[in-house]
Amino acid sequence: MLGDWKAAIENFRFALDADLRMQNAVNVAMNRVNLGGLLLEQGQIEEARSELEAVVAMHETGNTRSDLAGAAMLNLFRCKLAQSDLVGAEESLLRGQRLVRRAGQMALMLEAELLSAELRLAQGRPEHAAKMCQRALKKIREHELVGCQVMGERILGKALARLGRSDRALEQLDSSIDMAKKIGAEYEEGVSLIAKARMLMDVDQRSAACRCVKRAERLLARVGAQMGLAEARALVESLGGASN
Repeated sequence: MLGDWKAAIENFRFALDADLRMQNAVNVAMNRVNLGGLLLEQGQIEEARSELEAVVAMHETGNTRSDLAGAAMLNLFRCKLAQSDLVGAEESLLRGQRLVRRAGQMALMLEAELLSAELRLAQGRPEHAAKMCQRALKKIREHELVGCQVMGERILGKALARLGRSDRALEQLDSSIDMAKKIGAEYEEGVSLIAKARMLMDVDQRSAACRCVKRAERLLARVGAQMGLAEARALVESLGGASN
């Protein structure tokens, strides 16, 4: 997602207010899902959860589609993971997977598979995460879902790094970074650069890690992704670099 995220949040709020007045349920749900995702990346997690839970409540009363409720549940998974609530995150992910399967939405189904791998990483199960990623990436490449592939290559790289396979991990992370750059996905590029910087720190390549994270910092500052930017700046500080 490109551009000024703060402005995007205001635009989604404006559109949401208009759709609420017009009682356009589908657009209300779509705007809440998008708004929730943006608020999460700004670090406004409770506000993000409120928007996303509203979409789930709409679905429970028959007022919106399964794919939108599923997308909301996947973003709720991200919120809970950011809060280190692994039990709640897994519950949201399982509910999200059921909803997107019911809707037959292939891109969301494959995204959910990647999020399952991310959960396994958080649970300290990198080997399982790597296997899940490899299976999902095969299907993602077949369907030419480049955005999902950027995320999948990154998660696989992180899993391989945890397993001590540094060379393979670096290949996957570089692939994710290059692909994100090609499609102009500055946020995804920044997040993958942070993952690469962490891997380089683990193998004591601090200068290379510092270059990566400073590049991530510039990208994340440009799109206004505050949570990712805070992580990048904390890494710059830990590496002894000056944040610009």
